[in-house]
Amino acid sequence: MIQDLVVVAPENVFWADLEETIKKASSLVAAVTLFDVFPWADHKKSLGFRLTLQALDRTLTMEEVEKIKAKLLAILEKEHQAIGR
Repeated sequence: MIQDLVVVAPENVFWADLEETIKKASSLVAAVTLFDVFPWADHKKSLGFRLTLQALDRTLTMEEVEKIKAKLLAILEKEHQAIGR
């Protein structure tokens, strides 16, 4: 399942660090691609990631997908001060 995840992070946070954190956060994240970086106010930037979420043994439900995205956002906020939007 393809999902977009957009966060606002401090401008000194590298997108590759966010990508690595996303990949490590869940075994259901099959791929991560950065598709957008946009300057934001107060020394921040908006970053858009396209996620491929996949379970090899079943089709993911929307409830599972939303839980994964919430988990990813919580980890990104904790580790990189990146806030979902």
